[in-house]
Amino acid sequence: DDREDQPLDDQPREDWRSEDRRREEQRESELLSWRDRSKELEEEVGASRAEVFNAKAALADLRETYNILLSELEEVRLEAGHAEAEFVKRSAALDRYVAQQTDEAAQLRAEAAE
Repeated sequence: DDREDQPLDDQPREDWRSEDRRREEQRESELLSWRDRSKELEEEVGASRAEVFNAKAALADLRETYNILLSELEEVRLEAGHAEAEFVKRSAALDRYVAQQTDEAAQLRAEAAE
């Protein structure tokens, strides 16, 4: 039997092994790529979470400042209301004084005319 004396052709087996190794290397390379991308995304998520945390802290500070300013505005409105009431009161008193002086002047003129 001539076939037994001929060496087996190992080339197809080597090609298969080579292709298998190439695929395995490609899978490993893709896996490393995905791991790197995953780490990048984790870092981005971490940075985003930090930004959100900082934004929430800034918003809390702004709310506190807003509430303080709102409280101060209410105090100013109260003071302005008191000042306006005082102005109206004094203005009415001045009007009464002017009217009284006008009446007295008219009486003095009337007496002087007699």
